[in-house]
Amino acid sequence: MKKMLIVCDVEGTIFQAKYKIQGTDYASSMWQPIAHALGSKAENEEFETHLKWDNEEYKNYIDWVKATVAIHKKYQLRKAVFQRLIDDAEYMPGVVEFFQKLDRDKFIPVFITGGFMELARRAKNELKVESADIYAACNYVFDSNGYLIDADIKSSDFEDKITCVKEKLDFYGLSIDEDWIFIGDGKNDKYIAEIAPYSFGINAHKELKKFVAQPIDNFMEAFEDINAFYDIVNSAKGTTAHQRKILEIRANRQRQRERLVEENLEMRQQIEELKKRIDILENTIPKPTTVEAIIPFAEYYYGENISFSKEARASLIKNAAAGYTQRYIEGVFEQLNYINTWAKYMKKEISKEEYDSIVSNKKITYALSESTEARFREDYTDSGVLINMHMYMRSLPNCDRPRTYFGWDKKHNKALISTMCEHKKTSKYNK
Repeated sequence: MKKMLIVCDVEGTIFQAKYKIQGTDYASSMWQPIAHALGSKAENEEFETHLKWDNEEYKNYIDWVKATVAIHKKYQLRKAVFQRLIDDAEYMPGVVEFFQKLDRDKFIPVFITGGFMELARRAKNELKVESADIYAACNYVFDSNGYLIDADIKSSDFEDKITCVKEKLDFYGLSIDEDWIFIGDGKNDKYIAEIAPYSFGINAHKELKKFVAQPIDNFMEAFEDINAFYDIVNSAKGTTAHQRKILEIRANRQRQRERLVEENLEMRQQIEELKKRIDILENTIPKPTTVEAIIPFAEYYYGENISFSKEARASLIKNAAAGYTQRYIEGVFEQLNYINTWAKYMKKEISKEEYDSIVSNKKITYALSESTEARFREDYTDSGVLINMHMYMRSLPNCDRPRTYFGWDKKHNKALISTMCEHKKTSKYNK
């Protein structure tokens, strides 16, 4: 009897993703709970890695994993804590029953994850999956005292997962066009779901829902469908009826892709129309004519996305006596407009593509090098927010160091501006 692969993600698919750092795009079963267990500083640094990933500052997924491993080392992750989180992870609804009932003469379960081997290994043992059929990106190594000292990290970007599926299909003599099913949960799973002959999204991210054949909330909701799909593919192989069914499946997938293209085109057209309307509104609202009026006006204009610290107010008013012109005030509002756009991107109100189209050629950058943050982190913290971004525009007149410093306020879900159009002072300037 010919078999079929059931390819599953692990974090958020086999195991529940229960903890989400405020401001991040998704919860996780292990990565974010580890940061939480290590304390607020570790959690803040984990949050910053998410920002860098969203801003495409890592070359690939491995670099992101390495950055997170460095945080776990820095804050001395203990084996006992790590193992407790592994043991405490809870299965998604229906997982245990699904794998108990799964006919192993028909189906081969395969686990592929960008997460921890230890978590995949627990699922392997408890759900009766072959060791050769699990692939995990990260395996932690602890010293004799129980402290994390190393991590074995494998390639685990989206293409690597697809390559892994192909290798498994080749090993078992199966076809990539019809002999496997995928079950995942996250936005990043859309790449593998798109090429799978049949796929499910459990508690699926809105982006994944566009690519799966069926969204589910419980693994058992997929049980009858995977068996029906198996019968369709295998009961009449080589016959005209079988060929017609495979062509029908492929045609459905193509229609699904075409619908997505149409939806994206319509959405882009709507976005462009909204941009034009916003531009008209922004260009017709009169800006203040005095420096003192900038922040009160900006709080009304950008208040949903930007707030100003006491230091920002003081730094702006301090410079008011310099006789700044209307051109200067317009330059400040140009900065605020880009920071407002950054805040919308942070809140997932606009896409990376939209963000880049507006600010890619502007000077919104990370303000802190690793050495600066290590030595002066407290100096770059304002109202509990790490001020790790700045907006740099040489075009502002009468401004020696025209940098506006800001950071992401997770508590209020806004950009917090810390200084206005001047270099943020640190302890090194007082020596």
